[in-house]
Amino acid sequence: MGHLLYFEGNSGASGDMILSCLLDLGFPEEKLQQTLDLLGQNNMGTRSQVKEVTRSGMRAKLVEPGLPDEKKSWKLDDFLSVIVKSKLSENIKEKTASLLRRLAKVEGRIHGKNPEELHFHELGGWDTLFDLVGAIAGFEYFEIHEVDVGPLNVGGGTVSTSHGILPVPVPAVVELMKGFTLYSSGIETELLTPTGALILSSFGKPVRSFPRMTLERTGIGAGQKELPIPNVLRAFLGKPIETLTEDCILKLETNIDDMNPQFWEHTFEQLYEKGAHEVFLTPVLMKKSRPAYVLTVLAPLDKEEALSEVIFLETTTLGIRKETVPRTVLERKIEPVETPYGKIPCKLGTRNGRIFNISPELDVMKAIAKDQKVPLKKLYQAVLQSMPSDLRN
Repeated sequence: MGHLLYFEGNSGASGDMILSCLLDLGFPEEKLQQTLDLLGQNNMGTRSQVKEVTRSGMRAKLVEPGLPDEKKSWKLDDFLSVIVKSKLSENIKEKTASLLRRLAKVEGRIHGKNPEELHFHELGGWDTLFDLVGAIAGFEYFEIHEVDVGPLNVGGGTVSTSHGILPVPVPAVVELMKGFTLYSSGIETELLTPTGALILSSFGKPVRSFPRMTLERTGIGAGQKELPIPNVLRAFLGKPIETLTEDCILKLETNIDDMNPQFWEHTFEQLYEKGAHEVFLTPVLMKKSRPAYVLTVLAPLDKEEALSEVIFLETTTLGIRKETVPRTVLERKIEPVETPYGKIPCKLGTRNGRIFNISPELDVMKAIAKDQKVPLKKLYQAVLQSMPSDLRN
């Protein structure tokens, strides 16, 4: 089992703060430098520096790439060209390129431009690669299996960019961090940067509180500014204690009282086709005692746009309520069970190695029952009787 890494962002996060955390956890500076040399940084004739600093009395590490200031702004192809030409491992190359493409897509959508033509004005070329490649190498070094991200302080106020004065958090951060818990303590400065948001949202999942883990070590990465609060990002490394899985899903709802009920079947089919986990109707009474239904759709966070479009196209609603809903779920896996009628897959719900629920795959049983002319009830009983003892307990 790999390691669990938890980030506590009471002062937000940036790319260099994440990398500083990893160095403070024990990621060797020599390993970082070797990785950056493979990227091609050695051609610049500079070396990164890691300092011990204090922030509001707290000791922390601060990494500085030691790269010269660049006048030009890079495009996506500039980044990808450096990555392709580098001697980095294929794993690091692939992950770095994926992060940059995701950021380009987000920025392009925000500013209405083709991602390939977009200039990354707010990102330094080598500095950005330094943070991304270093963080990926650090995760790889510690064999990180899971990254948990607690509530993040985004800051406040405005920030000056090439696109003009933007509110904090900037649009790219808002887009990248959908599904994560964000808040502001009222400090008038940008605390959560696009690079920090890109790394945490791409590798991490949101959690509401400190995860269950056997703590092994902690790392503290410093921000560049002195703030009224400790400007640090804390990272906690350890072994996860298996428990109920927590994540967040999207919940879309709308009330409908004027739709032909014959259309519901088609609407459900379209919603499931677009990625919904669950779709259901709840009968309600609305004003003037009109009977109606509440349409509820549960889905992954990234399906909001596609599912909203289906609801507007296929129903008579004029508005949709939406929220991000935390949920606790059992671990799920499929185990085949050999029966006199053939092998039937069963879905198991487990926690800490204990099986709580067993559910034979209904579609498979229906096909076998029809093919072999066996009552479905009899087939279901055969599955239960054929289960190994460790599955029945």
